Amino acid sequence: MCAVPSGEVDKAVARLNCQATVLQIDPHTLNEVIESVQTVADAAGVPERGRTLVESLHQRLKNLSERTERHLNGRKRPTVFILEWVDPPFVGGHWVPDIVLAAGGEPILSLPGERSVPTDWDQIRLADPDHIIVSPCGYGLPGAIAQAQAVLAQMPQRAAIWAIDADAIVVRPGPRLVDGAEAIAAALFGFEVAGLPALPAEVIERLR
Repeated sequence: MCAVPSGEVDKAVARLNCQATVLQIDPHTLNEVIESVQTVADAAGVPERGRTLVESLHQRLKNLSERTERHLNGRKRPTVFILEWVDPPFVGGHWVPDIVLAAGGEPILSLPGERSVPTDWDQIRLADPDHIIVSPCGYGLPGAIAQAQAVLAQMPQRAAIWAIDADAIVVRPGPRLVDGAEAIAAALFGFEVAGLPALPAEVIERLR
């Protein structure tokens, strides 16, 4: 995950010569990200707004889980590999596997809460994912689409290849990670199962 070192934030506050409380928040799982929303709301003096948002995020995830489980009806979850970087290939870590699980998929080559780690194309091909979602840290959808071109050449035809707006809904620890789970569910099962009016084409696109 991309992050600004806390020391740089302290330097910026000192350079601005202002009084500011610096919150150091370091979530590693999706639940920790949602809990951090309440931490920010408490610090901002709006705890009730935080509770309302946190409850709504949990409810959306619960609804999504129920819809995908009904759709699967006991069948195996599709396997999903989130590619956080292409050259060299990096496995999406931290809360990213949680997002895949929330979407009804089975993350491969990664564990919830663990760091993003490098891998290689041989390992990815051996894992044989049903879906590969290219989610490069620091890029929106156009950049992800550009990086995904390299994946098309590396992976066999069986795998569905997607590009996603990583900065908007995958790599930044905030409420929109739930949007990310819904978008991935729409990719895996269709937008109706995800509870969306359509595939959110502004944030995710299939290349193959």
